Amino acid sequence: MKTVVILGFPGVSATSVTVAADLYCSAGVYWNYLKSEPLQARFAVRLAAPNGTTFTAANGLKMQAHCSLADVTPPDIIVVPALGVNAQSKALKNRNIIDWLTQAGHWDCDIAASGTGVFLAAAAGVFDARAVSVHWGYAPAFKRKFAKPKLIPDVLTTSDGNRFTAVGGVAWMHLTLQIIERHCGYEVAEQVAQAYVLDYREDAASTGAGHAWSQPKRYHRDQAIHAVQDWLAGNYASIRSINSLARRFDMSSRTFVRRFKNATGSTPVAYIQRLRIAAAKRALAQTHLNLDAVTQRVGYEDASSFSKLFRTKTGLTPSQYRKRFQIT
Repeated sequence: MKTVVILGFPGVSATSVTVAADLYCSAGVYWNYLKSEPLQARFAVRLAAPNGTTFTAANGLKMQAHCSLADVTPPDIIVVPALGVNAQSKALKNRNIIDWLTQAGHWDCDIAASGTGVFLAAAAGVFDARAVSVHWGYAPAFKRKFAKPKLIPDVLTTSDGNRFTAVGGVAWMHLTLQIIERHCGYEVAEQVAQAYVLDYREDAASTGAGHAWSQPKRYHRDQAIHAVQDWLAGNYASIRSINSLARRFDMSSRTFVRRFKNATGSTPVAYIQRLRIAAAKRALAQTHLNLDAVTQRVGYEDASSFSKLFRTKTGLTPSQYRKRFQIT
């Protein structure tokens, strides 16, 4: 069984603690329970705080640590949660936490940080010369404060060797699933995602320096592209050409592609492809439609070509995916 240590301290973001704890603790458990299969927990999760006592999270929730930082032996994974707004300056000055993270940076383990937790890990040198992603609202401050990490703009997650970051929120869930996949394989990660009704790995890109989970960006300010994204959410299957899509929104094809990529970080073709693959995964898991019907439903015409695309993006054929993850 793999071991996970989650760093706890006063003012921590409770969500980033509990999300990580829930997903790791569910691996081999939640899906198995839903499918009436033997439970096989894959991770042992411990919450460690500087003094090993109860502390108060940013939202006022009391949390009880399992142990103190001094009692931690090198685990497989260390989780550095986000900091609440009022805790940031105090945490960055807490030498017990910084010194412990500096020591942990020399251990042979994965270290994953969420949101402003990246500041805390960076202060300990954990991300020196490593790719990191930071919430857009904190990116300028991070860039001013830390010169050694390689800040990758406009991405939601990064992985660089055994160092991982997420900007927070849903991206933190997906990063945790990526790390579960790293330790337990795609099937276990996808089972956790299915149990929590999360779409996972639509692009299935291999992890590497600066690898970013490519969930479409929605925090940009291009209102016209927001309108396109809203429309595509319900009409991805009907698109026959990018030219016709551009005309629908009164743009030339060249302008449309340029603005869409600038706003979302993705080409329109790749964006639509991700929406279709995600819809196909849901159809395969939640219905008994045959492959031809699934292919047509998500906007493709040739089942054989779609099957090859699906395997490229997920690592599984449609039939393999259905066999593993069908829930009806």
